[in-house]
Amino acid sequence: VVIIDTCKSWVCARRVAEVVPCAIGVDDYIFDSEATRFYEVLYQALGAGLSVKDAYGQACAALKFLNVPVRRIPKLAVRRQVDAGQIFAVSASLRASA
Repeated sequence: VVIIDTCKSWVCARRVAEVVPCAIGVDDYIFDSEATRFYEVLYQALGAGLSVKDAYGQACAALKFLNVPVRRIPKLAVRRQVDAGQIFAVSASLRASA
């Protein structure tokens, strides 16, 4: 997963996702506090063994709970024929032991 943590980075994230499995960028501007919360939840979920798809969903939910406008919530770009639900940052053996 490539994270492009800058405002208006969605176009770049889509291009990057043409060569890597997935990338995250944002359409509009994002406040530092929003980005911090988003990536805090994302990394915690990935570290807990969730897939990229599920961790991304949790991070989005955290910002929606704070009433952040959709245009300021980072978006996930996924390369063709890639399933973000099958990409994990934690190995299967570690997920099984949790």
